[in-house]
Amino acid sequence: MNKIISSLVYNYVNARDINNTDAIDVKILENDPAFMMEVIEYTNDKRIYNVCSNKVKKDLEFVKFFINRFSCDKKSIMIVADYYLRSIRNRADIGFIEVNILMAKYLPKSNFLYDPNFDKSIKYHVVPDFLYAKEIPEITASIEAELQDKTIEEREKAEFGLGFLFIIAKYWKSLVVLNFFAEKMLTTIFHENYNCSFEHLVHTQFNSIEELEENGIDDFFISYVNKYDERLSWYIIPHIHLLDDLKKDLEVIKSNWKIYDRRLNKKKSKTAHAYVDKHCKGQYQIIEEVAKELGLEEVFKLENDEIIKLEEIDELSYMNYKTQIQKLLRRLTQKPSLIPKDYDKLLYEEDMLNEENLHYEMRSIKKRKHEIVKVDFSNQDNRRSRI
Repeated sequence: MNKIISSLVYNYVNARDINNTDAIDVKILENDPAFMMEVIEYTNDKRIYNVCSNKVKKDLEFVKFFINRFSCDKKSIMIVADYYLRSIRNRADIGFIEVNILMAKYLPKSNFLYDPNFDKSIKYHVVPDFLYAKEIPEITASIEAELQDKTIEEREKAEFGLGFLFIIAKYWKSLVVLNFFAEKMLTTIFHENYNCSFEHLVHTQFNSIEELEENGIDDFFISYVNKYDERLSWYIIPHIHLLDDLKKDLEVIKSNWKIYDRRLNKKKSKTAHAYVDKHCKGQYQIIEEVAKELGLEEVFKLENDEIIKLEEIDELSYMNYKTQIQKLLRRLTQKPSLIPKDYDKLLYEEDMLNEENLHYEMRSIKKRKHEIVKVDFSNQDNRRSRI
């Protein structure tokens, strides 16, 4: 803030006689979006909005500033946003899109269950949801069109990734829209991966919290995003705040690092028993025998240490079941990607970010007296692969 503006703001806020001291009409100042933003910045008082002119209240930059500044006051930002949105006739106007995106960000769907203003706040999600649903298929079509006449080698060299390049080309003037798509794509990469939950990903990349922090948390995120979309990873570097939500999720994972292996082993055991139920006529005891041979009896221990007697089966069938189960247990401990398709999602469908599941798991772990061994399932040489 330069000295002239600083003096005006000080005099305005302290009810000095601006007309005489500065030869400027108060109404002119209250009709200036930049000046009123300076006043709010100085006072941190949302009531300043009430003395702003209609011109200021309909100014896009002022409205975005107010929403960001007072994002915790849901009622106030809804009043400001609604007044602005009613003034926009063209629903394709970038201002209309940006304000809806910001409001959807500060009034997330996850809070609607506890939000008394649910009916009023859900409307802000319509525009962002429609925008994303509209643009992603168009991006996919654009990528396919670009690659249509390319050779296999040229396709491999193409670096379209998830298509963030096309978003930049179309919305390069709007930081709000670019950030919106960037955050959506980050969620896709880290939280909507069918083969691997976010928690599982972190554990397969690092053996300990110390190793993770030594590598650098920002470097971990950026380098992993680079595998999916190079331009998106470049965009994140100067806009590192886009990783804030992921970092919060990572803190949950770090704080519960020690119980991850116990939870994972429990899932492996359930997966093995489900496989036996489906393919091996419920011959559970073979799991115990094979697990002991592999040195993994603690991982695949039966619930409540029950011993289930084998039915009378011929030796050929027994060896066939045993071979199948041996392959399954090896896959579960060494190469999760080779798990039968029916069960791979079962193994990774829950992660530490599920708070209800976390509390249940923590309670159950305290009750368990035996210690479960740590199994490194990422590869056979007992090391976890790095990016």
